[in-house]
Amino acid sequence: MRTLYFHIGYPKAASTFLQKNVFKNQKNINFINDNNWEDLLKFSQFLFWSKNEEFKKGLSDYINFLKNLDEDRINVISHEGFTNFSSNSKFDINEIFERLKYVSEKCNLKYKFIFVIRKQAEYIKSRYAQGHGLTGFYSVNKKFLKFAELKKYFLKQNRTKSELVTFESFNYFKTYMNLKNLFKEDPKILLFEDLQNSPKIFIEDLLIYMNLKEKILLENIDLSVKNIGKKSTTGEYFRKKDIFNTPYKGSLNRVASFVPTKKLFFKFFSRSFKDRIKILSYRLDRILSRDDKIILSDFDELKIKEYYKDGNNQLSKLMKRDLSQLGY
Repeated sequence: MRTLYFHIGYPKAASTFLQKNVFKNQKNINFINDNNWEDLLKFSQFLFWSKNEEFKKGLSDYINFLKNLDEDRINVISHEGFTNFSSNSKFDINEIFERLKYVSEKCNLKYKFIFVIRKQAEYIKSRYAQGHGLTGFYSVNKKFLKFAELKKYFLKQNRTKSELVTFESFNYFKTYMNLKNLFKEDPKILLFEDLQNSPKIFIEDLLIYMNLKEKILLENIDLSVKNIGKKSTTGEYFRKKDIFNTPYKGSLNRVASFVPTKKLFFKFFSRSFKDRIKILSYRLDRILSRDDKIILSDFDELKIKEYYKDGNNQLSKLMKRDLSQLGY
């Protein structure tokens, strides 16, 4: 039985960093995303969107690329869509895992799952800011066009099935247990906060799990801030795309892009100052477009923590770490 390391997300939790800086261009890793991207994309779309009867009948047309894995290297797939509610908002994530189980049986594969988690309050802000059109929170509830309306989910009693499915997808302990029960294998959980605070420890932990500790040099992995991601000094996020998924930079930023000495000018100012300039730009746009802030008050954060408290407490016991100290 061949082994396939499967990094399944979460979105907005270091997925791009891992894909570009760890899995890619490593001689000891067969990164299937690079070598079979079109096949992987077709396979994933079929898995996410086909009806049950169609899935079992048509699967053989989509899995040939999984039958010829490299026996001399570590085989890796990275696809955050497998933990992304927008892959199909009608699916419980566990239904996707059950389909992956069926695939493993057909291809005689053993999966070793990896997923990176991020405290839910930050994840939800970042996920909303990245884009919330037809494949985001808007597809779950049309009122979620406004972040202020999305926050009300954690206050109300009567929630729709699609809302419950969506927000339960951020219950990381539930994801862990679903995978463990289905595949009889402990998945590897990594913390996004560890990557930001102690990137070398984060990477070493991953490489040990993948049996690559002695085969990949940390010096070959770019751990600079630009790759790991900058921390917001204000706690406020900025919408990068509008409802139609059009790139959105902010009016002041657009004007500033024509200033030839912009980079040189900002080079002498702190991250906090740059954030304030950025906020001014987006606040102007909020006035023009009647948009709202992507920011959580202390009360909002408390409600989100309470919603995921039981799962996070169980995850703390499992990982032997007090995740509440990191804001979970």
